[in-house]
Amino acid sequence: MNFAYLETARELIGKSDVEALRSLQKPSLFRIKGKDSSKAVLVSVLLHGCEPAGFRAFLKEINSLSTYAYDVIGNVKAAQLEPLFTHRLFPGGDNYNRIWVDNPRTDDEKLATEILTFLKKLPLIAHLDLHSFTAKGTRPHAFVPNDQEGLNLASKFVSAVFVNGFPFGTLVEKTQLFGPSCVIECGANNSPEADKFAFETLQIFFYEFKIKSGLVNPFSLEVYADMINIKIKPDVLVSFSNHKQNTELTLRTDLDTLNITELPAGEFLGWSDTVEVFTAKDKTGTIDPGEFLKIAAGKLILARAVVPNLMAPHAERMKESGFYFFQKRNSKKRENKKV
Repeated sequence: MNFAYLETARELIGKSDVEALRSLQKPSLFRIKGKDSSKAVLVSVLLHGCEPAGFRAFLKEINSLSTYAYDVIGNVKAAQLEPLFTHRLFPGGDNYNRIWVDNPRTDDEKLATEILTFLKKLPLIAHLDLHSFTAKGTRPHAFVPNDQEGLNLASKFVSAVFVNGFPFGTLVEKTQLFGPSCVIECGANNSPEADKFAFETLQIFFYEFKIKSGLVNPFSLEVYADMINIKIKPDVLVSFSNHKQNTELTLRTDLDTLNITELPAGEFLGWSDTVEVFTAKDKTGTIDPGEFLKIAAGKLILARAVVPNLMAPHAERMKESGFYFFQKRNSKKRENKKV
C-alpha cells in the first residue's frame, strides 16, 4: 500500500506534535477499535501541511486513552517540510483536498483512490474533516457537500456554513456517500485558538454520534450558497498594500476582515487596469470574472453584492486555491437536544 494503516495509535501516545509527525513516513490511517466495531467514524486531519489544529486535537484525544472507533488521514509529506507545519503543499505535489476524483491521473489522485477503496470496507457512518485557514480574524465556519445531512452535522459546530456548489475533488464529496460529512475551518493556521476549537469540535462530534456522552447545542445556521471560485492567475505580479503599487494587481491588506460579511456592489478591493488578472468558475465551468469584479477609474471593486470567504493577503494561496464568493440563504432555527 502507498499509505500506512495501523490498528492502533499507541506509537503516537506521549509524543509532541513534532515527534509524532516525524514518526510518520507517509499518509497514515489509524483505526482505534471501540467496544462496538460495527460502526466507525472518520476524522481526517492535516490534509494541508500548514493546518495542524486537527492533528494536535487528535494527539490530545488519543492521550486520553478512550475506547471507541475512529480513523485519521493526513498529508504528512507537506507537513514534514521545514519549518514544520508551515507548508500547505509539497512542492510539485497536488492539493490533498482536491485529489478525491473519479478519474485519477496523478500519483496523489491514485493514492486517494487507493485510500477510498480501503475506506469503503469500513462501517463508516460519519466524517469530520478538520482544517484551518490563512486568513486572520475570520471566525470558524464549515464547508459541506450539497446535501442536507452535511448541513445538519455542521450546525453542531458552527453558525456559518458554506455549501460546495460543484465538485472540487474534496474528501467530503466522497465520504458523504457513507454518511454526514463536513469540513470545519477551525481558525487561523498555527494559532492556539484554532487548536482549542479543533479539540472542542472533535468532542462534539463524538457526542453527536454517541461515542462519548455529552451535550450538543446546535446553532442557528447562516447558510451560504451559489459558490464562485476566484483565483489570481499564476503569472500575475500581485502586491498587498493600502496604496497602489507598481504591480499588475494591488490588493488591500485587510482582505481577511471582509470574510463572511455581506458586502455591497462597489466595495473597494484594490487597484488594477483589468479584471483579466483573475479567473472565475461556477457550477457551469469557467465564467467571466467581470460578472463579479469590475474596474472603475483604476480601482478594483465588486460588480455585485457577495459574501466572500477565505480571502487573505497571501499571493500563493490566492493563486493556488483562490477565494470564494457566495450568496446568503435564509437560516433555520434548530432546537437544542441531549444525546
